[in-house]
Amino acid sequence: MSNRMIEIHDSVIESLVHEERMIVLKLSHAYIHESDGRPGIDPGTGWGQRAAISIRGEIVAGGLSELPCDLSSGSLTLGGGKSDNSIPAPLNIKSEIDLFLVSALGESITIRGSEIVLELIGEAEYIEEFPGASWR
Repeated sequence: MSNRMIEIHDSVIESLVHEERMIVLKLSHAYIHESDGRPGIDPGTGWGQRAAISIRGEIVAGGLSELPCDLSSGSLTLGGGKSDNSIPAPLNIKSEIDLFLVSALGESITIRGSEIVLELIGEAEYIEEFPGASWR
């Protein structure tokens, strides 16, 4: 099976619900890199798909005033290991979590928690071939 990851940049948050230490982000469009190697680095393909990210935790800083919103950057820290602009897919892990997202409007939000689940929803739509990162 190919390796996949969501590229934070080029993804769109449709909704954010925060209830009783559970934060659910729904993405109306998640840009997904798929590769037999390292997604987003090695050659592969780009896909669009709906997704839901559920985090057991709290919003510790910032907020998003308008939804839906395009994302411009971000990072995910899992148990001390940080990945810039990417979220592995699928994902279901209990660990220290720090999700930092920046909207195209420059607003940011930081969510900190102890468990994260990423679910891809529906069928993925092919977007493009990805030749690999030119900086490697």
